[in-house]
Amino acid sequence: MKMVTALFALSLSATASFAQTGASDGSRYGHGQVSINCLQNISIYSEYVKTNNFKDAYTPWKSVFNEAPIAQAGTYTNGAKILRWFIANEKDAAKQKQYFEELMKVTDLVILDFKEIDNEKHKKLTGCPNDNIVQMAKWLSDHGKDMWIRHVLVPDLSDFDEDLDKLNEFIKTLKNVEKVEVLPYHTLGKFKWENLGIKYTLEDTNPPSAERIDNANKRLCAGKYACKG
Repeated sequence: MKMVTALFALSLSATASFAQTGASDGSRYGHGQVSINCLQNISIYSEYVKTNNFKDAYTPWKSVFNEAPIAQAGTYTNGAKILRWFIANEKDAAKQKQYFEELMKVTDLVILDFKEIDNEKHKKLTGCPNDNIVQMAKWLSDHGKDMWIRHVLVPDLSDFDEDLDKLNEFIKTLKNVEKVEVLPYHTLGKFKWENLGIKYTLEDTNPPSAERIDNANKRLCAGKYACKG
């Protein structure tokens, strides 16, 4: 009886060891039936993604992400596509928040553009307030997510010393800002508007001068961010 019990226990141990997930043992796909299921789920969700059927791709993708997070790079790139679709189409705020937090789990770095730190000027420039951008930056900081901050420099629209300084003061309050970039306005995309027959709204706007670009770079500590404190 003791021998049977011992063999039964050994059998259970062997079954457990050969049915581990990749997340638990550090392997690529896991072992045993788990690895077979993982490969099947990769095939299933990949085919759904190819046809933009993100709704049906979600469940098999989520299984792969949870059980075999290092199976392939596509787990992250396809996961981002799937989750962005759900965020855009979900009406329930709680579920939308869930999908957003899952998206952040497959994201290593967020590049965040600030058109204008002054809310009223941002409204005038874009037609929308900048509250969601500010909140996003704070969320990323609170959750330890690395980010780059970019500022588009447009003469007479987003190139004001007081606002550049205000933006830098805000950036100083954020953790995990790896880099700050100044993006000087240019007219390289003007032809796209013309080809579409749309009036180019910055027709009379010239690119910023070298002096103003240098000024913005200095005020924002552009490059690898080192203006903390």
